[in-house]
Amino acid sequence: MKHIFIINQECKSIMSGDEIRSFLMKKENFEYLVFNRNYVGHEAELVSKMCRLFQEEKIRFYSCGDTTTLFHVLRGIDSFKQREIAFFNNGSKSEFLENFKNKQRFSDLDSLIEGKTVNLDYVQLQDIVCFNSLSVGADARIQGIVDKIKQSMSINNNFAYRLALVVDTLIGFKPEELHITIDGKNYDGTYLLAHVANGKCYNSVFFTTKERTPMDGELDILLWKESTTMRWLQGYSSYQTGNLENLSDVLLHLKGKNFTIASSDGRKLMFQCDGVEQLCEEMSGSLQHGGLPFVLPKGVQVIGKEDVDG
Repeated sequence: MKHIFIINQECKSIMSGDEIRSFLMKKENFEYLVFNRNYVGHEAELVSKMCRLFQEEKIRFYSCGDTTTLFHVLRGIDSFKQREIAFFNNGSKSEFLENFKNKQRFSDLDSLIEGKTVNLDYVQLQDIVCFNSLSVGADARIQGIVDKIKQSMSINNNFAYRLALVVDTLIGFKPEELHITIDGKNYDGTYLLAHVANGKCYNSVFFTTKERTPMDGELDILLWKESTTMRWLQGYSSYQTGNLENLSDVLLHLKGKNFTIASSDGRKLMFQCDGVEQLCEEMSGSLQHGGLPFVLPKGVQVIGKEDVDG
């Protein structure tokens, strides 16, 4: 098996790119290739080229960086046949890793290289692999505001989201008229947000679907109906912490495997897919149960599926 490392050199909270190379050079009887990601999206191009070059060979791709790096690595995969995906978390906190016990081992290269694959669920969108979450509406706007705030201020995530909530409520608060289908059933309506969850946590601080695991064979789909500003602010904390029983008057909590979300008037919408903004008219997704061969570092377990480990 070939081991191919894609390094985002801007992410170096654990090891720099040079340190990763030095580490790999010391390993004996280990066949590997290393590439630097030179710009956003370059990861997908590199992975696509390697897939074409080694079509018949088994490859384990190591995404070395943050969750965005992983998103772009997955975009480059031609097929998950003969492919494995490993994530070396060398960036900031990753909400995707909230699905795993001993998640700190995703920042240990030895544990990762020695790890074994587990088959996780993922959502196949038009031309994107969504491995954790997809959102449109208020929470997607808030995430965009948070990103801008954190570029100019050094503050913790919770305070950044509280500040972004106030800003969005003052200048951006408005529901969207959405065309939504879930497993063939129509849910057209006016919503503050629509969220599709394959995992427990998204946007770093939202543990909205805390019972979900990415091996369940179904998705949590949350639709917050049009409501007053006061009800939105009152319910925000319950939504963030996953106490959804407090939101039964405003929140539809559905299960499904296939969905379409689009603007009712054909406008483009700003979606957040695994933390990456996607401007498009529509997002259609289909759950691929057990379709993602994901490497669990040695000693790591999927929360809720403790019989499955690396």
